[in-house]
Amino acid sequence: MRLVHTSVATPIKVLVAVCAPLFFIAVAQGETVKIRDLMVFYTSQSASGAQGTIEFNLRFDSFNGPATSYDAFSAQVAINQVVRGAPAVFTLDTAATGNTSVVPEYWLPSAGPTDPLASTQSGEFRFRDRISLSASPVTPSMDDVLAHYVIGFTTGPAGFGTYRVAMGDATSNFFSRSILPPTLNTITPDSNEDTFVLMAPEPTSGLLILFGGTALLRKRRRRCRN
Repeated sequence: MRLVHTSVATPIKVLVAVCAPLFFIAVAQGETVKIRDLMVFYTSQSASGAQGTIEFNLRFDSFNGPATSYDAFSAQVAINQVVRGAPAVFTLDTAATGNTSVVPEYWLPSAGPTDPLASTQSGEFRFRDRISLSASPVTPSMDDVLAHYVIGFTTGPAGFGTYRVAMGDATSNFFSRSILPPTLNTITPDSNEDTFVLMAPEPTSGLLILFGGTALLRKRRRRCRN
């Protein structure tokens, strides 16, 4: 039994010794993507709360090392309210989070039920996709769209404020030419495009109506006095 154990352990040690340096090199050469094109859409908005969606793209920015091709992409982002926490409720729209990449032959036509392209995991929103096995790995160019997120929100009065989109769990963010080694990426803001504001409607229009009505009443009072 001891000889069997040794014969199995030795190849494993060799495999680890060979793959470990590749893993750490890959991490050091992780790619950088940027949050871009962030927009907020309201379906309802009042002083008591609001509903709608936010949309943004992850665009390729640079290789932190030699340019390499890859056949899989995964990114996981989190949304938090600046200063006070995250009282609003955010839900990833998996149907709308779909094929928007400009990388040729990148997107699979559809994902199976056990392998969704988009999902929510522990309060973070994950997107993943890969090119088909029949195609060759591709190398993204500067500003190529790698993922498009559509996230719904519902908030009450306490949820109004500024929110930030940031990278989620780094271990779930990678470019990969093959299963091993994974290459961790980083997500960086671009001109503050990682922040957005959920706000109640401005009371300007209501105040104008109020001021206009007050002015009319004053004019009527003056006429009555004259």
